This record gives sequence, C-alpha cells and structure tokens, in this order.
Amino acid sequence: MSALLDALAGKIGKERFDLWFGDGSLWNIQDSTLRIRARDAFRLDRVRGFRRDIQEVCEMVIGRSLELSFAVATDDEVGSTADHFTAKLATKQDGPQTATEVSSPNTVRAAERSAKLKSGRKYRDLSSMVVGDSNRMAVASAERILRCPGEASPFLLYGPSGSGKTHLLDAIRGEARRRGLRRVVLQTAEQFTSSFVEAIQGSGLPSFRSKYRDVSVLILDDVQFFAGKRATLVELQHTLDSLIRDGRQIVLSSDRPPAQLSAIPQELRTRLAGGLVADISTPDFAMRCEMLERSTCSLVLSSSVKRLIAELATGDARRLAGAVHRLEVASEAYHCDVTLEFAERMLRDLFQAHQRVIGLRDIEDAVCEAFGVDKNCLRSSRRDRVATHPRMLAMWLARKHTRAGLAEIGRFFGKRSHSTVISADKKVQSMVGSGSCFETLQGPCHVEDAIARIERRLQAS
Repeated sequence: MSALLDALAGKIGKERFDLWFGDGSLWNIQDSTLRIRARDAFRLDRVRGFRRDIQEVCEMVIGRSLELSFAVATDDEVGSTADHFTAKLATKQDGPQTATEVSSPNTVRAAERSAKLKSGRKYRDLSSMVVGDSNRMAVASAERILRCPGEASPFLLYGPSGSGKTHLLDAIRGEARRRGLRRVVLQTAEQFTSSFVEAIQGSGLPSFRSKYRDVSVLILDDVQFFAGKRATLVELQHTLDSLIRDGRQIVLSSDRPPAQLSAIPQELRTRLAGGLVADISTPDFAMRCEMLERSTCSLVLSSSVKRLIAELATGDARRLAGAVHRLEVASEAYHCDVTLEFAERMLRDLFQAHQRVIGLRDIEDAVCEAFGVDKNCLRSSRRDRVATHPRMLAMWLARKHTRAGLAEIGRFFGKRSHSTVISADKKVQSMVGSGSCFETLQGPCHVEDAIARIERRLQAS
C-alpha cells in the first residue's frame, strides 16, 4: 500500500497529498473496493475531488481499477485531536486483518510525517537534482537566483508535465532555507487562488497580503492555472510588483513559455518574461538511469532491470516511480526477486499504452523543425550541407526509431536507394563518434545536441 500512496503523492504533488491525505486518513481494500475514511466532512469533500487520480494510480500500481468508497471516520476513530486520531487508527484492532488491510502502513506514514514536522522538516536542496541536458540551464538559473536573490526576479521555469519542475521548485525552497533566507513560501497557483477567495469571503485581505508579500522568496507552481481568473490575476500582479520593488525573489513555473500563456494579460506576461526564463524538458535515458540509481526504494534491482525501466519509462519522469512501485508490489505478491525476465513480464502491460509508434513523417517533421528547412529541401536532390546533413540524420533516426526497411526509408526521403540509406547511417554514426558538427541555417550544431533535441520532440509529440 505504501507504493500506492507514494504514487498518489507523486501524481498530485507532495504538498497537496500531505494536506488532504497525510493527517490520519484510513485506507483499506476489501475485495475490489478501496475504502477511504477521512477525519471530517470537509476533508472528505476535498478527498473525493481526487477520485480520478486515485483510480489512475490504482490501475498503474495494482494493475486493475477498484471501486472507491468514501466515508467520514466514526467518533471512536477520530478522537479529540488529529494526533489522537492517528494513534487510534494505528492501534485499533477489529480482529484479524486481511492481506489487503492497509490502515497500519498508512498510519505509520502519517506518524512519520507528523514526527518530521515536529522535529523540523528536511527539505530537498539542489544536490538532490539529477542534472543533464534537459535541465542544465534550469538548475544553473536556480543557482544564480539563490546566490543573488532579487537580482533576476521573477524567475520563470517552464516545461511539460513530468519534466521535474516541481522537484526543482522544492529544491529551491530547501536550498533557500539552508542558506538562511528569512521566509520562503511555496504554493501552487490553485492554493494561491483558494487563499485569495477565502480572504475576500471572510478571512480578510490584509492577512492574505502579509502571507504572500512579507517573504524573502515566493514560489508559485503552475501559473497557467491563473488563466481566466481575473480578480486573482489582478491581485497576483500587485503581489509581484510589490515583491519586485522590495528586491524579493519570485520563482514561478508554467507548462509553457510566457509568450504562449495567451489567457493571461499581456502586462503580466511581459512581467514574467522580464526576469529570468529557463526551460526544462523530460529527462533523457542517462538521467533516468541516474534517477533509478538514486532511488530510495528498498527493492533491490539489478543494473539490467534498471536499464530496462529507463528504456521503457520515456517521457514523464513519474513513470519511473510507477514502474518501481509496480515491481515492488509484484515482488511481494509473487514472493520472488525481480529478475530481468520477471520485470519484462510485469511491466509489459504498464507501458504498452504509453509506447507511441514513431513514423517516418514524424521524423521528417522533427528534423525540418530542428534545422529550419522544409520537406522539399529534405527530399530534394540538393547536395550542399544545409540539405545533406538533415537528410542523413533523418535516415539515421528512421533506422533507429522505426521498423521501416532500407528501401522504404530511401523512397520516403527523395526516392533514394537502400545503399544511400546505409551510407547515411554510417556517416552519422561516425560523426557521433568523432563529436562533429552539422551545418544548419543558423550555423554549426553539435551532432549530439541535434539528436537530443529532435528525440525530445519525438517523445513529447
């Protein structure tokens, strides 16, 4: 069950998980039903809002969907305080537990979280980041703003879901605290909006403004959530202006660059683009391998199994955790070690739905975009480097990522012979080995950089 809870925390974010599920909720599975009991009706309503997320992680970790049942815990279970509620759930005995009873692991986790909060929470710092081509600029930017807070504010980090944005924001918060910055606040855009609405409806704007403006560092995750929320956007603009005037550091994340946040007012977009902007993309194979090496999971995995997971779990980095959780549960269920054959069998259905078939047209589109050429150039008889280098790379990528035969690849890229495809494949392989550069309309481009950029686009599309 710990694997299921970890997967849910990874999906919805640790802050939201701790807020709504961390305070003594009771989970157990009976037959094909997952029963969730919350401390009170208010908390139960919020927990019900995560129904779809819970169902998705059940399918990911357990391998099947479950019926969900929500209820408020009884008075006997709740007790008079949250700590008492956790203790009651941890010690209550209703008779022998079935193999799927999960209240004990969950309440242990809740007690551990409570102990951490009382003893002083340990936050991530930048040393926890696995750094590679996909996030090098983002991590360097984070280091810069922490060395000189307020000089480049706001700092906007953007990238697709699962690229590590929230992890980096949490690391920035932890590093800022470690360096002694007075007050650091990390909130999601949803939490900021909810706080603003509550302030308008009763709690008062002065306390809201004090919370978000009397800080050394304000970190807001998923700013695209503000789209269409006019009153909140006005308050956000004033908050950012106030912090910038006072020389405070603002850190924001989004799923797209400022220019593409079309539902956010132009003035605010200009403000976001006027500080420091860095992109982050999904981790490459080497980074995924390093993430698995650093995993704190108790499951012992061989290097061959880790390599298999890294090869299968492309795109969203959360898939790595999902794969490890699946193997952890499978190892317990079948009472066996995780061999390569066992891992292949257990993960096959998990990733079948995620494996996107890449075609020749996908490769053509990605190469044309990367090199700034059109399809006619790629398929033409031109023999200058601006045309031949993208064409050779397209053929090399076609052999790597598709099941198309030599003749089919040759026909697609300008009715060329299969021997031309073989020659192109060898030349690109040689250029990779020697670290050569391609000629592009924008100037020389390192061959490995070009390949990495194109393959990220293929994975993301």
